[in-house]
Amino acid sequence: MDPSQLRSKIRTKFWTGPTSGTCKGYLQANLVILPQLWMNEFLQYCHLNSQPLPVLGHGKVGDPRVDILAKDSDIRHDVAKYWVYRNGILEQTALDIQNLWEDDWVWALLGCSFSTEIVLENAGIHLWHLEHGKNVPMYRTKLETTPTPRWSGELVVSMRWINTEQVSLAKSITSQFPLAHGAPVAIGFSNSLGIDNIARPEWGDFYKPPIDDVVPIFWACGVTSQSAIIRSRPPIAITHAPGHMFVSDWPVDKICNLTTIE
Repeated sequence: MDPSQLRSKIRTKFWTGPTSGTCKGYLQANLVILPQLWMNEFLQYCHLNSQPLPVLGHGKVGDPRVDILAKDSDIRHDVAKYWVYRNGILEQTALDIQNLWEDDWVWALLGCSFSTEIVLENAGIHLWHLEHGKNVPMYRTKLETTPTPRWSGELVVSMRWINTEQVSLAKSITSQFPLAHGAPVAIGFSNSLGIDNIARPEWGDFYKPPIDDVVPIFWACGVTSQSAIIRSRPPIAITHAPGHMFVSDWPVDKICNLTTIE
């Protein structure tokens, strides 16, 4: 499928699953929707924490169209699964948010490490989770993001097992894509991130390859935005469900070494 075909399947509820491994070669994105008064400061917070929260684009007040990243797309319909937070509490999962949409809402799309998985694969790097149909595991860490007056939260990371001899190559490749979180924040399992049990991620699936010569590599993750929503408690916030990304029309190779596409 190309991105427009996948979005069509999502819009008609034919596709409701994670998007890891789909539409390879195209930019995927995390979603945050907020009232305008909260979005302005949230974008400042993102710029202060650009590795976990690289801003790809944002909409105009009340406008659900996503013209900057995808033709004929509507943010109310084109994400496979939405999470609805009220006052920082996850209250609802939805497949469509048409009936929730308000005239003062603004969407923002943030970079995602799913985007560079095809680049890693093309370089011969084995991605075990894709081979076994798993969503990447995601973990809340003990590392704090840089706060603004209303926004703060812990850094969230995603993890992929990488063959030991390919670790340096994976680091080199992903560092060229700051809009997809850039280089890893940690290589190997240690207490520096404050993850108590690697086998119990907060989101996604845990899978351990059946060989010893692999290393867990951790990248900053856009689910950091949801950590901030839980901490900062805006009256309403809508996000993608972790792993269920917005898939854009932008080829990944167009964002190599870019820090903005706005």
